[in-house]
Amino acid sequence: MGDGSDREGMSAIIEREDELPLSERLGTLGVVHLRAIAAVAGYTVAVPESDYDSVDLIVKSRRGRRSQLDFQVKCTTQIIPSGESISFELSRKNYDDLRADTIAPRVLFVVLVPKDTEAWLQQNERRMHLRHCGYWFSLRGFAQRPNLTSVTVQIPRGNLLTPAALQALMTRRAIR
Repeated sequence: MGDGSDREGMSAIIEREDELPLSERLGTLGVVHLRAIAAVAGYTVAVPESDYDSVDLIVKSRRGRRSQLDFQVKCTTQIIPSGESISFELSRKNYDDLRADTIAPRVLFVVLVPKDTEAWLQQNERRMHLRHCGYWFSLRGFAQRPNLTSVTVQIPRGNLLTPAALQALMTRRAIR
């Protein structure tokens, strides 16, 4: 383009009132992150008919016992902290649904992205780069928190969800 408006093969994003609001775009981007990780790890992904039970995506294996994980996906513009954990506020309903003792383990997946929507995805002929990253957390067995409308959870930064980490979760080596 030569006029400086093209940043690594991506033109400036124009905000339009008739397009998806930021909250919907964040949700979609979180789902895309998990789908990409599952694809690289070799798993299939299904979408439940309803997310009323706080399950956005189901990741399934075709090997062995046909493991399955149910994911609640969140995406936020929170800055990657320098400490050892990430604070994330969940609605009490999501908290209660995720801590339930279910046959298929439930996992919270929180994706952190830059505030600048133009920085979320950079693409050219050699690469596509999604920013930043996502962390997993299991609330199975956590205590009930009555009289609260939301619960803040601390997600260890060591819980970075990579294809290898997802494979470990699917074989139940990492979920408590």
